[in-house]
Amino acid sequence: KLAAEKDTAVAVAAGEAKFEPREDATTHFPFTAGTLVKILKVEDNWVKIKRPDGKIGWAQEKVFERF
Repeated sequence: KLAAEKDTAVAVAAGEAKFEPREDATTHFPFTAGTLVKILKVEDNWVKIKRPDGKIGWAQEKVFERF
């Protein structure tokens, strides 16, 4: 069912989601490899992600693989 949802992605490496799409922005939350997210927006090399618990942040696009 998850694979059928539009813009679903999985983290292929651990990383940090930021409050803004900038490397020097404040970290909002960490994520681990295997974390499932919904891609809300793409901006340059950044993606706005939403975790299943509703938390939203920005992360490097290269860390995610879309279904």
